Amino acid sequence: MLQKMCTKCKTEKQAIDFYANKRMKDGLNTFCILCHRTDNVKRKKVNRANSGFKEKELAWGKEYRAKNVEKRKEYMQQWREQNKEAQLQYLKQYRIDNKEYFTKYNKDNRSRILAHTRKRQASLLQRTPPWLDRMSFAEIEFTYEYCGALRSIGLKYEVDHIVPLQGNAVSGLHVPWNLQVISESENRSKANSFPVNTVTGA
Repeated sequence: MLQKMCTKCKTEKQAIDFYANKRMKDGLNTFCILCHRTDNVKRKKVNRANSGFKEKELAWGKEYRAKNVEKRKEYMQQWREQNKEAQLQYLKQYRIDNKEYFTKYNKDNRSRILAHTRKRQASLLQRTPPWLDRMSFAEIEFTYEYCGALRSIGLKYEVDHIVPLQGNAVSGLHVPWNLQVISESENRSKANSFPVNTVTGA
């Protein structure tokens, strides 16, 4: 498997650890996904102190997701098929490298996790399709773990179902491509709403 050196953390990693970049000869970004996400967290923390930037970002995010639901779903399905084994290895190593954090997080938030689990258990079971494979369940776990990591450094993010599990007009499924990590305020404003074409009913 292709190995590449991250220009930021100076660590040699697998191709799965880099975002695609068509401008590069090897088709991969120069720095790894972890460094990319770390930079984004720092930058967004500064930018969101500016109320004008925050409002603009939230508006853009809502518009983009509404226009690209099917495109994102198709892309994620294709990506998972092409990177199944590599992603499983990545998720396994990620849990090993961050074992201390996850142990502490679970201990410090035991009551909250228990309450949330009980509240969501019924709806998740009803909306989780039986044909999901272990890769899909691993992706779901990673999404929640990533969100927990953001919250641990003071960023108010939550895991949201793009198409709500119990929406007023339409109900989605508890599947990886229906999950997104968004700000707490955006999730609160979104509630269980989802844009539905009133003419076609789609």
